[in-house]
Order: sequence, then structure tokens, then C-alpha cells
Amino acid sequence: MYHLIKVTASIAVRNNMGVTFFAWAAIIVGGLWLMFWSVTSYATVYVIGGCDLEAGVCENDIDAYIVFLLVLSMYWTQQVIRNVVHVTVAGTVGTWWWAPHEANSCCSEAVRSSHARAMTNSFGSICLGSLIVAIIQTIKTFLEKVRLLNYSFFAPCNYSFLFSFVTLNKY
Repeated sequence: MYHLIKVTASIAVRNNMGVTFFAWAAIIVGGLWLMFWSVTSYATVYVIGGCDLEAGVCENDIDAYIVFLLVLSMYWTQQVIRNVVHVTVAGTVGTWWWAPHEANSCCSEAVRSSHARAMTNSFGSICLGSLIVAIIQTIKTFLEKVRLLNYSFFAPCNYSFLFSFVTLNKY
């Protein structure tokens, strides 16, 4: 059964290769976002911390919630980009399945309309779902860092709680 699903999906994508352009564009946009985020996050931490580049020290401690929000913004944006492509491909395959005459070329109307729906009608749902995933990813990242640095006796408990939460959240 799984083999049939894979074959059907590959035929749908092959008939609508325009979705690959959106996937490649998403990779480029994601890379540009990551570079922009890296520079601005470093600058934010540098300014807030009152850091001296030559001395290599910072006058102020950086609050964990600022770092949490910076990491959250990175994960959230990456998830939104990923999910826009996912919804675009899903919409194109759905159109191909139900109306094959509308989705039978590289840059068919189905690809363009699926992307337009992803960026308009479905964008709020994409952003909300991406925010939930990004929050979980950020918490997991912080708990893994705490566990690796052995900051707390309760870190293994926190990590196992998060693992249970992530496992339940998949369903």
C-alpha cells in the first residue's frame, strides 16, 4: 500500500514540476533568513550585553528569555517557510488528483493557485501551526542544553517530560 502511495505522489509531482521551483526558492529564502537572523541576533546580544569586542567581555548578562525569543524567531520562520512549501505541494497534488486537466504541466494553474492559497487563505493556520512546533523545538533545544551542561538535578526529568509531550503531539 505504501508503495502505491509513493508511486502516485511521484507521478503527481512529476506532472507538476513547478512545485520544485517553490521548494528551491524556499531553500534560498531559508538560507537568506538564517544569515540575516545570525547577524541580527549577534548584534542584539552584543548591544544588550554591552560587549567590548577588543576586551572580549560583556558588562551585562543576557537574559535567557531574550535568547529564547531569538531562537524561537529562527525556528518559527523556518517552519513557516517549510510549511508553505508543504501546503503548496499538497494543494497541487490534491488538484492533480481531483482535476487532472488543471494540473498537467510544469507551471500549471494548480501550482500557482495552491501557492496563492498557502500565502493567503491558509497562511494564518500555517503560522499558528508553525508557532506551536517552533515553541516545542525551542524548549527542546534549551532543555538539551541544560541537560548537556548539567545545570539542574531536574534536567533529566524535564527532558523526559518534553520527550513525552513531543511524542503525544505527533498524534
